[in-house]
Amino acid sequence: MAQVNPVFPRAEEDNVVHVAAPSVGHEIGIMVAGILSMLFASLLFWVWWTFKLKADIQKEQVRIEDLRRRGLWNESMIQRQNEGTGKEKTIEQ
Repeated sequence: MAQVNPVFPRAEEDNVVHVAAPSVGHEIGIMVAGILSMLFASLLFWVWWTFKLKADIQKEQVRIEDLRRRGLWNESMIQRQNEGTGKEKTIEQ
């Protein structure tokens, strides 16, 4: 029979018995705490992202109003950018 390492016993040895974890509740508590901390971090990120987007939208509106006031903003420019040039190639079957 092979020599058994006391730190890492081999599972196929006959004299090695299964020993349950001494504190399953502690392990489950650590797992639940980890999951809850990730959810809390996600919530904090969502709140930060929402405030940041609102601030960015407000800055963009101020920028657009400034461009309109200076006469550099034209609504027809936006429509032309979204329509395309008509030179796009398509595959016909």
